[in-house]
Amino acid sequence: MPVNGADANHKPSVAVIGAGLAGLSAAWLLSKQYDVTLYERHNKAGMGVFTSDYASNGINTRIDIPLRIFTPSYYPSLFALYQHLGIEMEASDHASAFQYLLPNNSIKAFFQYKNIRWLNFKFSVLAPNSVNKNGLALTIAQYRFFKAIHQDIKNHRDLSAMTFADYLKTKSFNAHFIEQLLLPALAVTLTCDFESVRQYPADLILEYLTCGVMKEGIVRAKLGVDGIVPKLTQGYKVNCGHEVLGIHTSDLASGKSSLMLSIEKRALGEVFQARFDHVIVASQADIAANILSASDGAFEQQAQLLKRIPMETSRMVLHTDKSLVSNAKHTSPVSYLLSDNESRAATTVDLTKAFSTYKHQQPVFQTWHPIKQPKADAVIAQADFSRPLVTLDSRKAVAKLQHLNVHGPIKICGSYMANRFPLLDAAVESSVAMARQMGVTIPWESVSACEKTS
Repeated sequence: MPVNGADANHKPSVAVIGAGLAGLSAAWLLSKQYDVTLYERHNKAGMGVFTSDYASNGINTRIDIPLRIFTPSYYPSLFALYQHLGIEMEASDHASAFQYLLPNNSIKAFFQYKNIRWLNFKFSVLAPNSVNKNGLALTIAQYRFFKAIHQDIKNHRDLSAMTFADYLKTKSFNAHFIEQLLLPALAVTLTCDFESVRQYPADLILEYLTCGVMKEGIVRAKLGVDGIVPKLTQGYKVNCGHEVLGIHTSDLASGKSSLMLSIEKRALGEVFQARFDHVIVASQADIAANILSASDGAFEQQAQLLKRIPMETSRMVLHTDKSLVSNAKHTSPVSYLLSDNESRAATTVDLTKAFSTYKHQQPVFQTWHPIKQPKADAVIAQADFSRPLVTLDSRKAVAKLQHLNVHGPIKICGSYMANRFPLLDAAVESSVAMARQMGVTIPWESVSACEKTS
């Protein structure tokens, strides 16, 4: 097998494995001081693998699968990165309707609210179909729930050793609110089953729910990943269609230790080796564990720790089938569909209502975990993907991985490596922490420091 050199300009060489947001932001940050090469097994950078075209009413748009949305207060690292890159943001209306799937396969809404703007104020109101005893009871239950969790946060109650399920047992919250509204909303945020939400550390759940997401609302990058990936792939080498099979330690004749990667060019089935001074593994936890397990045994500790991070698989479908929501014309932009036979709620976003980019097109929907299947001829695209979860045990494993990152030759980077929800911001937070360990100045932080001293 041929060996490729990786020290073209006398900078220390770094390989980054994985082109999700963690890998892209890590490679981009490190490229200022290192000779960086990124390897991605898919044929395009991971963030844009499943982006789809949509044409209607003479308008052509692009739609990310899955949607990548965030709220500034819970995503400070992501927001700082996007602002530094000059990414244009777009506000979203994520008012919601909650529905049941009935035995005859029809859909009935049982709770719905809408967001209203008046002057500089924004507030939510019940839809007419929810101004009833059940709707008012759920609204009061929501108020009491948020009042209680804000009080627990204010009182600095230690919840770090308690699951969310255990926390709920210490309270007398309205069970219908928890089961019918809260768990479905958290499950789609975390892309997991209701029971997995219950097993999250309680402090992470409360931190998210009290961060301001209910008041700030949701935004996204207006151009989606098409506006992000080109900016994050500047200044270093990007090799898509290249799968890293394993990592091995190598001692050069000079006595300097380095790392040797075995890499397959997937289209050709050709395997080659490349030597680097540093390696950043920014793949999903299960993929990272497999890579390190297939290595020479030097990284088995990290591999075993990564295997303690649970993963769940989801399906996302982009389609035009209006029958997946109740009263599509008048329902809210986001619809949750519950069924007694399902461990998750299907969640459908009407993109033409949620985002101004699509408002002049024919209705198009993105459904996570479809319980009721869209008509085959209405499906535009679909994708299956895995996401990491956080448990009390995985949090301990990640703490050990973070310790090994400080001095180890291989650094693990990913949304699961931050002590919070494993979402976009955690991916950037992880890459920022890793870059600092490698002596890199974070560009938006240096700008802020200059502004303070000027």
